[in-house]
Amino acid sequence: MTARADKFYNPPVNASSAPRFCPVCKTDTALLSCPEDGAPTLRRDGRRETPTENVVGTVFDGRYRMEALIGKGGMGSVYRARQLSVDRSVALKLLSPTLAENPELVRRFHNEARAASLLEHPHTIRLYDFGETDTGQLFLVTELLDGEPMSALLERRGKLPIKRALAIGQQILRALAEAHAHGIVHRDLKPENVFLQAVHGEGDFVKVLDFGIAKLTPTNTKEWRRLTQVGTVVGTPLYMSPEQARGLEVDPRSDVYSFGAVLFEMLSGVPPFMADTPVDIMMAHVQEPAPPAGLPASPLGRATEALLKRLLKKSPAARPHSAEAVRAEIERLESLSDEVDDAPEDRDSRLTPLPFRHPGSITIEGVAAAQSGWGRAGILALATVVVLAGLGVGWLMWFGNDRP
Repeated sequence: MTARADKFYNPPVNASSAPRFCPVCKTDTALLSCPEDGAPTLRRDGRRETPTENVVGTVFDGRYRMEALIGKGGMGSVYRARQLSVDRSVALKLLSPTLAENPELVRRFHNEARAASLLEHPHTIRLYDFGETDTGQLFLVTELLDGEPMSALLERRGKLPIKRALAIGQQILRALAEAHAHGIVHRDLKPENVFLQAVHGEGDFVKVLDFGIAKLTPTNTKEWRRLTQVGTVVGTPLYMSPEQARGLEVDPRSDVYSFGAVLFEMLSGVPPFMADTPVDIMMAHVQEPAPPAGLPASPLGRATEALLKRLLKKSPAARPHSAEAVRAEIERLESLSDEVDDAPEDRDSRLTPLPFRHPGSITIEGVAAAQSGWGRAGILALATVVVLAGLGVGWLMWFGNDRP
């Protein structure tokens, strides 16, 4: 299976836009360490910084004892912590210091986190606390989950059975539906942001992550370029809607498209579009038709393929209008059989219809219909009649021309 790791960028920056500098060699940079001599860099605005390294064992913001590093990603580092006031384990995310360099992102962080704190659906991770320390460190505090991201499951399994994928998908859609009702568009739905855990002995209980930082991803081409210049990590756009890839405004139908891309990978083992660079992937989302997922030729498989095709439409108007509408459609699919229709001996007659049909031409659909209605013997007899009739007409024309 193709690796699904995020791609990172640290291109050179102009001195005018560099938020940091090296106190040793005076190099302008956006990095925390000088690219020339490795020395720690300083902020140009002179503000003190909360270190995000070696914080295990310390008490953060006077309220959270940092116990262990859970993971690191493009947006920051996540720690297991103990909330001292109520003595409970939590996940505390320290966002990347480069995000605090942009006042617009800081404002957006507070607005989005405040909205995300209102989400209460069981399939949405609970946001307990958020804020900014007096040193400018942005942080989020959520419930601590026990399980694994769906990306890890896909790395092991490659792909999932249709019914299991649809069951997981319905839970994702329920979380999205509540967020959309509050005016929140996730914008970064991907397998890494879908967490699976066992609850009361039942597996595959979904928690959708990172609603609180949904709007911290770039929303237009100018901002994407600027954030890249200051060294912000940009995730690979494997699940990005065409309108988001083009830098246009997005609405809940963008999440519907991203859900379609995630569902496609659950069912096929790979995302719908793969390329060597993020730009090529984005262009494919904008221009290329979605490929089939290669599902079995069962009633459930065909209906799921048709649903994927609609979810991955380029135009938002051509997609289902809401997450709840998609969830209801998937619920109706549950009654369909996942048994393949055709027996092995009928393999030759199991032909896939062509997407286009030229008027007056012989099509595969026509051949398949003839085979199913007449059978091989009937087709052979019909062909024999046609050949004999043609010979008879030719004989009449030949001898008719010789008559005086």
